[in-house]
Amino acid sequence: MPAFLSIEAALTALAAQVASPGKSPGNPAGIIRLSRRLEKQDLVQWLLIQPARPVFYWRDREGNWESVSSGAAWQTGPGASLASVAAEISRAKQGLPPGARLYGGLRFSSSRHSTPDWNAFPDAYFFLPRVELLRQGEDYRLHVHYQPCYARQAADFLRELAGRVAALLPETGPPPELELEGRTPGKAEWSKQVERVQEKIAGGELRKLVLARCNSYRFSGETRPLLRQFLGQNTSAHYRFLLQTEPGSIFLGATPERLFQRDGDVLFTEAVAGTRPRGDQPAGDRALEAELLQSEKDVHEHALVWKWLRESLIPLSSTIEEPARPTVLKLDNLQHLYAPLKVQLQGAVDDIRLLRALHPTPAVGGMPRSAALQAIPEIEIFDRGWYAGPIGWIAATRSEFAVAIRSALLRERKLFVFTGAGIVGDSRAEKEWQELNHKENSVLTVFGLR
Repeated sequence: MPAFLSIEAALTALAAQVASPGKSPGNPAGIIRLSRRLEKQDLVQWLLIQPARPVFYWRDREGNWESVSSGAAWQTGPGASLASVAAEISRAKQGLPPGARLYGGLRFSSSRHSTPDWNAFPDAYFFLPRVELLRQGEDYRLHVHYQPCYARQAADFLRELAGRVAALLPETGPPPELELEGRTPGKAEWSKQVERVQEKIAGGELRKLVLARCNSYRFSGETRPLLRQFLGQNTSAHYRFLLQTEPGSIFLGATPERLFQRDGDVLFTEAVAGTRPRGDQPAGDRALEAELLQSEKDVHEHALVWKWLRESLIPLSSTIEEPARPTVLKLDNLQHLYAPLKVQLQGAVDDIRLLRALHPTPAVGGMPRSAALQAIPEIEIFDRGWYAGPIGWIAATRSEFAVAIRSALLRERKLFVFTGAGIVGDSRAEKEWQELNHKENSVLTVFGLR
């Protein structure tokens, strides 16, 4: 057998191995993982032919690895809360085969009832994929996970995928054109919302609140060209993700913001806040960078995030390494104030405890956190759903989560694009509205739609 297989040959070989009793290595917890090394693959095309849900796509911020996962060999229960998911994940991690990852994430907050647009996405959801296509550098591998009692279903699934590969869909046309349908809130309502936040700040209830906007776009034609355009973009310093739990509803995004990355008892996280666009020319870009570094409002907003992050981690850590002052994180279309932290965790700190401690940060929620979480559903007039929630993966001793900003919900022929801005005492509604416009333009550009 050649060292590098076509994906059709790998699927066929794995289906035969799964269907043959006694031919697969066992696992004490009942999950078996089989793998084959592949020729170079088009992961986007692979995603577009998946017959089963859930489907999850992930590309890390450095672009070193990406994966497409489909089907569920294991998943959290329907209607799961973070508390119930914590127990389920703890049990599942004990039996994960080496290299296996649970993919998923959380709603921004469970304090607001989910609206119909978000019905396909539970408060918390994680799954172990039945099939995963993984690229690490230039190495491509196909992994299958299954429980022996479901070997027949797993083998049938692999054969169905092999048949779909053999009858690949033709290349799609250009991405559809978007037509703006509505803004929630509109500009006048936005100004009123900013005023309400600043009244709460003046009254001592809040120090900062992040307000979000949801713009809806309508488009005609298929969604496949839009997804190919989005996933095929090669923007720098962005995580790229996509989750579909049911047909007809997809959550996707390209976020620069890491919530945390964990390797054993070492944690990496970062404070990101304050925004300026990138300049068209180097001199203009440097001027915008200097303006950001010298802005009292933005430096104050970033300092709130940074201080909160440090104070949240102190009870969980023995040491924290951090810079003396923020630098500027430069993305393709935007730049932000940035400070990375390296944390030595102490004791048994699991991933769910980290999620509880760090989400939501003041960069997407506000301060104080409890007051901000209460104020957001009082003031905002739409359901954030999974926007600005944690999304990522958990393995036996490692994990990584991004903050799902610069994101959108795709439902049928509509695209709902989410953006947010941090409001403090000296914020101006007009300037924050323009920041939302810059961020939305960045989202659509990253999606390949501008």
